[in-house]
Amino acid sequence: MSILKSGNNTTAAKKLVDFVLSIDVQTDYMNTAFSLPVLPGIITNPLLSDLRDLPMSGRYRNFR
Repeated sequence: MSILKSGNNTTAAKKLVDFVLSIDVQTDYMNTAFSLPVLPGIITNPLLSDLRDLPMSGRYRNFR
């Protein structure tokens, strides 16, 4: 998700980003869409593996 400087409504775009990054939305989305959160400390669905347990290669190897 990104905000364009030249966008017509950057104020609304910033509000949307703030909403999506809120703890409530991150928690709800991560536990219903089975995705990984972007914020630290969000408790994910136990069916998801911890990222540290997943094999990584290439440029993502040191991204932990």
